[in-house]
Amino acid sequence: MINRKLTIEVNSQCNETKHEAAVIQIIVDAISDKLLSSNYSNIDEELVGMTDRVNDLISKLEIGTGGVRMVGIWGIGGGGKTTLATCVYMKIKDRFHGHCIVSNIREESSKSGITTLQAKILSTLLKKQVGVQNEEEGRRLIESRLCHSNVLIILDDVDDRKQLEALAGSHEWFGDGSRIIITTRDEHVLRTRKVDHISPVTLLSQDEGIRLFRKHAYNEEEPLKDYGILSLRVVSYVDGLPLALEVLGSFLYDKNKKEWKSTLNRLKDIPPSEILKQLKISYDGLETTEKELFLDIACFLRGKRKDDQMELLEAFGFHPVIGIKVLMQKALITVTSEGKFDMHDLVQEMGHYIVRGEHPDNPEKHTRVWKREEINNLCLGDTTMENDKVEVIYPYDANNSYRIDHPELYSKIVPNMKKLRWLIIKLCSSEVPTSLSNELRYMEWDYYPASRFPDSFQPTHLGVLKMEDGLQTELWKGRKHLPHLKVLQLHHMNNLVSTPDFDGLPSLQKLEITWCHKLEEIHPSLGNLKTLKYIRVDRSNLKKFPKIDHMKKLETLFISCYRDDFEIPEIQSDMENLAQLSLTSYSMQLVFFSSVAAVHCPNLISLQVKLQNYNLSGLNHFLKLDFNLSKLSVLVHLDLSYCNWLEILPEFPSSLSIFVAKGCNRLTDIGDVNRNCKWLCQVSVIKGGVLNDGDRLLQSMLQGKAIENHSMVLLLQGLQIPRMFSPRLVRDGTTCTLQLPENWCNDFCGFLICAFIKDGRFQYIISPKITMKPVRGGRMGIDFEDDVVWKESDDDKQTWVGYVSFGSLRHTVAWLDETCEAVYISFGHKCSGFGVCSFMLCDLDFEPLSLSLSSMPSCDLVSLTNMLILLHYLESFKSELAEYLRMFWQHITRILRGLLVTVVNVIDDVQQVLPPIQYQRSRNEIQYDVLYLRGPNGDTVLLREKPEWLGRVVHCITGSMMSFSMSAINL
Repeated sequence: MINRKLTIEVNSQCNETKHEAAVIQIIVDAISDKLLSSNYSNIDEELVGMTDRVNDLISKLEIGTGGVRMVGIWGIGGGGKTTLATCVYMKIKDRFHGHCIVSNIREESSKSGITTLQAKILSTLLKKQVGVQNEEEGRRLIESRLCHSNVLIILDDVDDRKQLEALAGSHEWFGDGSRIIITTRDEHVLRTRKVDHISPVTLLSQDEGIRLFRKHAYNEEEPLKDYGILSLRVVSYVDGLPLALEVLGSFLYDKNKKEWKSTLNRLKDIPPSEILKQLKISYDGLETTEKELFLDIACFLRGKRKDDQMELLEAFGFHPVIGIKVLMQKALITVTSEGKFDMHDLVQEMGHYIVRGEHPDNPEKHTRVWKREEINNLCLGDTTMENDKVEVIYPYDANNSYRIDHPELYSKIVPNMKKLRWLIIKLCSSEVPTSLSNELRYMEWDYYPASRFPDSFQPTHLGVLKMEDGLQTELWKGRKHLPHLKVLQLHHMNNLVSTPDFDGLPSLQKLEITWCHKLEEIHPSLGNLKTLKYIRVDRSNLKKFPKIDHMKKLETLFISCYRDDFEIPEIQSDMENLAQLSLTSYSMQLVFFSSVAAVHCPNLISLQVKLQNYNLSGLNHFLKLDFNLSKLSVLVHLDLSYCNWLEILPEFPSSLSIFVAKGCNRLTDIGDVNRNCKWLCQVSVIKGGVLNDGDRLLQSMLQGKAIENHSMVLLLQGLQIPRMFSPRLVRDGTTCTLQLPENWCNDFCGFLICAFIKDGRFQYIISPKITMKPVRGGRMGIDFEDDVVWKESDDDKQTWVGYVSFGSLRHTVAWLDETCEAVYISFGHKCSGFGVCSFMLCDLDFEPLSLSLSSMPSCDLVSLTNMLILLHYLESFKSELAEYLRMFWQHITRILRGLLVTVVNVIDDVQQVLPPIQYQRSRNEIQYDVLYLRGPNGDTVLLREKPEWLGRVVHCITGSMMSFSMSAINL
C-alpha cells in the first residue's frame, strides 16, 4: 500500500520536473518521510510534549540534503536536552550506515579521559574494538576511518570546546550525509565550533507540565483529594522544567494531602537537592568573577533593567559586558525584551541556596543579606560584634521599596561590616556612623547627617558615590585619595558649600551636581582632570565655572545657572571630543559661545543655548546671537529656547537637521537662515511669538532632501497652516478615514497630517501614536459631517504638522498598494482639530497650500533625534567607516543621506551596524521601537561591534541634555 502511494506521487511529480536527479530526490524524500512517520509515532504518549520538538529538530538536521551538518541543543540543566536528542536519535538512526550516542561527556572526560570517548565512537561505528593511545591519534583515526561513512553521532553534555575538537573537530571528518547532534549548557561551546544551527531547548508549557507531572505524581489507587489545586501549585513553581516535574512528582506520588502541603511550603526555602545538583553544574563551570556576578543578579537584580545596573557592576570589577554574555550563554540568566534581568525561579533559588550555604539560619555568616527577617535579626543581635562576612546588605524589594523596621541599622550594624562593598541607604537616623567599610565600591546614601564622613573612611576601591538630600556642608576634610572613583553625583545637597579637591579623584569620568543652591564655587582643580567625559551642573548658583581646556576627553557639558553674574571662561584650545553642549544662564555668555563657534569644538553635534534675561531694559541691542555657527560643520541639533530677547536668528550650518526655539517671544520670522539646510526635518517654534512665515518654512522643509523616502515634523505657534489645510479638518477628533484617489501610489509621494491643540495641552502630544488600517470601498476625500468640521476659536494656539513619504512605508505595510482605497487613521491623543490627505510635491506651487497625510511615525523635537544625530555624524566620518563597513559602504551611504532613516530600512539594510533596533511584523501591522536613550544617567551602547570613536559619539549623545525616544507606531 505504501509503495503504490509513493509511485503515484512520484509519477505525478515526474511529469513536472522531467529531471532524473530531481525524481531520485523525490523518491528518497518520500520514502524518508514514511520511515520517519512510522517510527516512534507514540512519542508524546511516553514523553510529554516531545513530538513537536522532535519534528522541529529533525527539520533543522535537513536529512537527505547531503553534506555534513552539525546541530546543537542548548539550554538550562534539566530542560530536556538529552531526552530530545535521544528521541531524535531513535527516530532517524536507521537512515545512517552507523550511529552512536556518547553520553555524559562532561563527567566521563574528567573521569576516564577524552581518549576513552574517542575509542567508544570508533568501536561503535566500525563495529570492532579500536584502541586509542592519545588524543591526537584519536583525532586522526576518527577522520581517516569515518570520512567516507554516513554516520549519526550524539555528543551529550559537552561543556568544553576542547571536547568537541577531539570528538568532532571538523565537518571533513565525516562522510556525506552525516549528522552530529551536540547537547550543552554553554552556547559559547557551539559558537566557537561554528555549528550549523543552534536549537534553544523549549521548556514545557503549563498544559504540558500538568500532563508530565500527572504521569509521575498521580496515584490512581489512592487518589489525592484536591490533587488538581495542589498539582497546579507545583507546576507553577517549577515553571516548565521537566527534571523538576519528574523529581517532585515521583517524591509526592505516595504522600497524603498534609505531606503535599508541607512539601510545597518547604520548597521555597529548601529546593530538592537532586534538582539543585543539576542546576549547579553550570554555576560550578564559571570563573570566580562570573560566579559573583551571577549571585548579585540572583539575589538583588532580577527584574532590574540591565543598562541601569552596568555602572554598579562595573564598580565591582565584574566586567559585566562579557560577564553577562557568559551567564546568558550558560543559560543561567536571560535579558527580557524590556531589557531586564531574568532567570528561571529554580535557578534563582539555587543562587540563594549557594549564598546561604552551610549556615542558612545565620545571616551574619552570609556574603549577601536581603531578606527582611534576616536583616531584622541582625538588628536584634549583638550590634557591637565585627562582621567580616557580609559584603552586601540590601533592604529593598523589587520596586525599591524600603522594607526594614530598624533605621538604626546604618548607625550600629553597618559600621561593623568590614567587608561591605555595596551600600544603598534611603532612610537614615540622625546618628552619625562611627566608621564605614573601606572595601566599599558602590555607595548611594540619601539623607546623610550633617557631619562629614569619618576620617577613617578611606575607600580606595570606591568606584561610584551618589549622595542625595544630605545635610553635609562638605563631604570630607581636605584631600581624600580615591584613585578608582569614576562617578560622583551630588543631588539636592542644600547645605553643600564646597566640593572635593578633584586632584584626589584622578579617574573621575562623570560628575553631576544638581540643586545645590548654597554651592557658589566648584573647586578649581576640576579643570585639571583629563579623564572627565560627562559634566552636568544643573540648577546651580555658581559664580564661575572652572576652565575646561584641559578636559580633552569631555564629550558632554551641561550647565544651568541662574545668577546674573555667572561666568564661564572662553575655550582657548581645541575640544575635539566635545559633541554635546548646553548652557542655560541669566547672563549673556557671548565670549564663551564665540570660542565654541570658532574652531575649538569642530565635532559639536548638539548645541543648546538658553540665555534668559527677564530684565530687558538696556539690552535692546541684543537682538541676535553675535557669533557665527557656520564653522560647526557637523552640527545637527540647535536649541535656542527661551532666549526671550532673540529677534534675529543666526544663519544655520548646512548640516542642521533639528531646530528648536521654544519661548522666544520676540521671534516672528525665520527668514532665510535655513536656505542651505537641505536636511532640516524637525522644527519647533512654540510657546512664544507667532511666525509670519510659517507656511514658507513648511514649503522649504518639504522641498529638502530629508523627506525623500523619510519624514519631517513641524511644530508652530498659531493657526496659519490649519487655515489653509485642504480638505477641512475634523473638530475635536482623533480619527478619520481618508479616501484615496485613483493611482494614488504613483501620482502622490507621501502623506501629511495636521493637528492643532489648545494652549497647555501641547506637551502631552509630543510623541503621538499613529495607527493606520486599510479600508476597502468608499469615496474620495475624508468622511465626516459638516457639524464636526473644525471652526477656529480663541483657544486654538499650536499646530503640529507631520509628513511621511510612501517610500518609507512600502517595505513595512503589506497593504500599501493600488488596491487600497481608503485608510483609517487614529492620532492617539486628544486635539482640537485633525486632518489628513495625500500629498504631491507639485502642491507646493499652488496657493493656498494643499496639505495632506496618511501615516506619520510618532515624532517630536526629541523623537528620532538619537538616530538622526548618530547617522548624520556617521556621514562626516566616511573615511573611517569605509574601513569598518567595506563592501557595504555604498549601500549604507545611500541610507545615511536620508538622515531620518526608517526603522525597517535600518533593520533590513544595516542590521549589522545598528542591531539593537527591534521590530515585529504581521500582515497588516508593524510595531517598532528605535531604542530608548534615557537622561540624565543613561549611557547606552548602540552597537555590538564598533570603532572606538563611534562608541564615544554614542556615549556623548546619551547624556542628560535630551531624552531621545521613538514611540511605537501601528500601521
